[in-house]
Amino acid sequence: MIFCCLPAASGRRSAPSNVIRVVDLHGHVEFFYPPTTVEHAIGKSPRDIAVWTAARLISSLRIPLRPDDELLPGVLYFVLPHAAVSQADSSLACLASLIRRLTAIANRSKPDRVPKWVAAVAAVASEAEPAGSVVASARPHSWRPRLDTIEELLSVGW
Repeated sequence: MIFCCLPAASGRRSAPSNVIRVVDLHGHVEFFYPPTTVEHAIGKSPRDIAVWTAARLISSLRIPLRPDDELLPGVLYFVLPHAAVSQADSSLACLASLIRRLTAIANRSKPDRVPKWVAAVAAVASEAEPAGSVVASARPHSWRPRLDTIEELLSVGW
C-alpha cells in the first residue's frame, strides 16, 4: 500500500495553521498569509515548475495545481519540477522519501520573527493589499509602479 511510506503526523510539533507553507526541491520554505494563489506563490517561474500537495504527488494521475488555485492555510505545498516527479515514476518509494524529507524540513522552519510595529504596519497595509501577502521570503518581491495618465492644462493669459 502506498500510504505506508508517508510520514505519520507527530504530536510533538504542529504545523502553523494560519499560514501557507511552500517548500521547494532544495528545502527552501516560504510562508504566505491567505488568501494566496499558486501563481502568486511561485511567481513567473518556468513552465516545468509546478505546485503539488502530498496527496497529488502519490496519486496515480499526478496532476499539479493550476495557477489560479487558492492555497489553503495549514497545508504544505511542494514546488517541484515535472522532471523530478516523472523520474519518481520508476520508484514510488523515492517520491515518498522526497516528500518525507521536505516535510521534515518544512516542519522545522518557522516564519521570521517580526517586531510588533512591523506587524501593525502589515495589518494596515493588508487593507490595501489583501490577497497573498508574504510573511517571510528570501525572494525579493517584484515591484511595479501604478501609473496614471497625466493631463496638463495650458493656461493662457499670464
